[in-house]
Amino acid sequence: MNYADEILQRLNVGLLVVDKELKVVFSNRWFVERCTVSWDEIEQTTISHSFPAFERKRLETALRDAIEFGISSMLSHSLHDNIFPLVNKSGEAIDHAISIQAVQSGHGWHAMIQVTDVEGCESHSHSRQYQEQTHGDPAPVVLFPVNAGPFFV
Repeated sequence: MNYADEILQRLNVGLLVVDKELKVVFSNRWFVERCTVSWDEIEQTTISHSFPAFERKRLETALRDAIEFGISSMLSHSLHDNIFPLVNKSGEAIDHAISIQAVQSGHGWHAMIQVTDVEGCESHSHSRQYQEQTHGDPAPVVLFPVNAGPFFV
C-alpha cells in the first residue's frame, strides 16, 4: 500500500468513489467497517444495485451533477435520513451526512462521496441548547468556508 492509499484508508470519514456508470470503484476502511452491505456486494456494482432501499433519486442526481457538470452537493442527515446502511459497533444506525465532489482520474470523471458521522455534531447542538437554557446566550460560533480544491484518484 502506498502512502496516499494509507492516508485514505485511515481517514475518520467514509469515502466511496463511483465512475460515470455509478459503479463503486473505491471505498475506504471506515465505510466498509460500518456498512451492513459487504464490500464484495458493493465493488464494481452500481450504487442503486448495492443499496436498493436508500433514497436513490436525490443521491443519483447529485452524483450525475458531479460527474457531468462538476457540481458539488451536500445531503444532510436531517433531510436525508440514513442514506447508507451504516451501523456503529453496537449495531445502532449511524446518522450521517454526505458530500459529493467531482474527481478526475486517468479514466475520466468520477464522483467522490464523503460520509460523515454526525453524532458528534448533534451532541454539540444539544450542549449549545442546554447552555442557552441554563446560562443565556452561548458564545458565537464562527464558521469559515473550506476550499477542498481538486482531488485526483
